[in-house]
Amino acid sequence: MKLLSQRNLTTLLPAVLVAGFFFGCSKPSDRLKDAPTVAITQIIEHKSLDREREGILAGLKEAGYEDGKNINIVFESAQGNISTAAQIATKFQSLNPDVAIAISTPSAQALVNALKNTNIPIVFSAVTDPLHAKLVENMDKRESAVTGVSDAISAKSQLDLIRTLIPHIKKIGIIFNPGEQNSVKSVNDMKDASKNYGIEVFEGTASKTSDVAAAAQSLVGKVDAFYIPNDNTAVSAIQSIIQVGEKSKIPVFAGDEGSFKDGVVAVAAYDRFTLGKRVADYVIKILNGAFPGDLPVLRDHPTKKALNLKAAHAVGLQVDTSHLKDFDIQD
Repeated sequence: MKLLSQRNLTTLLPAVLVAGFFFGCSKPSDRLKDAPTVAITQIIEHKSLDREREGILAGLKEAGYEDGKNINIVFESAQGNISTAAQIATKFQSLNPDVAIAISTPSAQALVNALKNTNIPIVFSAVTDPLHAKLVENMDKRESAVTGVSDAISAKSQLDLIRTLIPHIKKIGIIFNPGEQNSVKSVNDMKDASKNYGIEVFEGTASKTSDVAAAAQSLVGKVDAFYIPNDNTAVSAIQSIIQVGEKSKIPVFAGDEGSFKDGVVAVAAYDRFTLGKRVADYVIKILNGAFPGDLPVLRDHPTKKALNLKAAHAVGLQVDTSHLKDFDIQD
């Protein structure tokens, strides 16, 4: 079945997502029957993941693929629910799209599991460790019809960012969801790298967004700064972390540009829109006949550093900007 328009079924309960299979589909008379279908699933909506999706759509449009004109695009968000992500993936199996896109590790794992016995190509994005998440067996070439763009970012780049602004920092608190494999990998990398700097890492865990503020509060008095990895649970509740940070005078750093827009002190991050366009490039190649397994997983993208002086001052952090030539500095 080919669907016409992007649909965000975020208000549906998980059970309805399965039972109401045809909800949100275009009428048979409106569908582009001879056009390819691209189905996109996303674990939750927050600035970074949304920005990647925007990049995907922009990349497709620049290549001449416009929803409703010569391509059918479907979008569904799991609203942070792993069970819903699995239900969406099962639904996509029945839709039999020409390409299925997963934004985030949980969504990618759900898609790979649901489509493993099909020939439906999968392109993932916003995945930190595709190998450990068992999405691919090889980063360069593989037999499976899966490829994508990894957002793995070096722990060293994150620690260097923090130490540039707090040179003598000794204790960092990381807030994350231990159920997200991408986050566990990032935390372990930070722990390993921090040994070279004499920095101790403390964990604040939250299995859902409503637990994030408490996780941040549990680290108050123990750490000199908060660091937020590319964790969907923590990033979705970043404002609650910033509030704890401002009240306790603890600077908040992050590894994604969306958190910077939300008000963290500084980031060393990828341009998520650009990553989305790289996903679109792969989708276009697949639509033109390329086999996903022949396309290497893309990684090691350029980073950009940004500093929010207002956020720094809010937590009592005084910064000499004279040596921050490679930073985007915002008042």
